[in-house]
Amino acid sequence: MRKKRENQQSFFDPNFEALFPDASFTTDEELTGMSRILDQIPEAVDLLAPDLEENPDTLMGRHGITVEQLLRCVILKQLKSYSYRELAKRISDSIDFRRFARFGFGPVPNYSTLNKLIRR
Repeated sequence: MRKKRENQQSFFDPNFEALFPDASFTTDEELTGMSRILDQIPEAVDLLAPDLEENPDTLMGRHGITVEQLLRCVILKQLKSYSYRELAKRISDSIDFRRFARFGFGPVPNYSTLNKLIRR
């Protein structure tokens, strides 16, 4: 079963601003606002979760990304009009996008995985 959200922050996902108080980190205000809205309506993740249920017979290995991460990837894809390939590349390269999609320093799925999950 796919996790809905990751409730615990990883030890390796620090708060950048706290670690580097003098550095200036760009923050996309639109993404920050959208993130706040998504945090206020956790039902959005609950509505999406049943569509991502996997057949228990075929479930092997890692569980992959959470439903919340996928929802945030869908929003980024539509908002920025990215292809799946560009979406995976941009999330990998951008601190703002990693923060918004809740990937932290963790791995980002490749474009074919994003394509498969978003189409589902």
